[in-house]
Amino acid sequence: MKVALVSDYPLDEYLSYGFQQNWSTPRGIYDSLINNTRTSEVKFYPFPFINDLDNYPFREILKDIENKIFKPDIIFYMACGPMNDSMFSKNFFPEPKLVVDLGDEPQTKGFNLQRAMNADVVLTPDRECYNFYRSLGYNTIHTGQWADTNLYKPDENIKTIHGVVSSMKGDRGNIIPYLQKKLGNNFLIEADIEPEKNALLYQLGKIVFQKSRFNEVTRRIFEGMATKKLVITDKLPPQKRLDLFFKEDEEIVLYETKKEALQKIKYYLRNEQEREEIAENGYKKVIRHYSNENIINYLL
Repeated sequence: MKVALVSDYPLDEYLSYGFQQNWSTPRGIYDSLINNTRTSEVKFYPFPFINDLDNYPFREILKDIENKIFKPDIIFYMACGPMNDSMFSKNFFPEPKLVVDLGDEPQTKGFNLQRAMNADVVLTPDRECYNFYRSLGYNTIHTGQWADTNLYKPDENIKTIHGVVSSMKGDRGNIIPYLQKKLGNNFLIEADIEPEKNALLYQLGKIVFQKSRFNEVTRRIFEGMATKKLVITDKLPPQKRLDLFFKEDEEIVLYETKKEALQKIKYYLRNEQEREEIAENGYKKVIRHYSNENIINYLL
């Protein structure tokens, strides 16, 4: 099986066979594809951050097909935000299966309707988006997120030196300054860091903390668990169905208010055995169901 992987990357990094600095997911998916016994050939096509290169990867795929250089069975498009991608369509690619991963939903839903309509298979982490696309008759899978377990993994040689860590960025309301004031040096946030440093950050902490901005199921939850750390995150609305993925107080810890978040952080920092049991359960769930290899095997 031959797979074309499309994602947004800086063109200069792609041409030197590099990868986008702060988003490791396409690299992990690429590695999983090339290491899978069911793929005979994989080619990566970038979506450069250059305005005059609209539809660049799809034009490159079409050119390779026409020149009989590469004929993919699957075009796997990892869509992220606004892009001129009108060529991601059966009008241009009638034979390959078109798969689109809408991994930043619900905040990018407005960009994704056309992509979902044009795809053979739609992947979304958001239950409400899943229900919406299904209501329109689109072949949609509610995947949740997944982790690059070659990058995010336990490392017994790394000594835990922080209590609570997170790589969140953007506005999270007043909970962050509140926790920073209450926990001081025991609460460390490092945002916009390279994937390897992000994984190391989680490995150095006892708890990975998350606060959603859009009631979204973030990759941070899955990546934190993949490093065998306790994940504490905000309780999402019931319709988001986080319960389909993790059992509360068995695999994940949830909070509703900033005071409850602080209370639970302090409790699990004091109670190591309970913390490590939940972290172990979350780790086993991610390894079993939510790794790059899992999603690629499922799709293939």
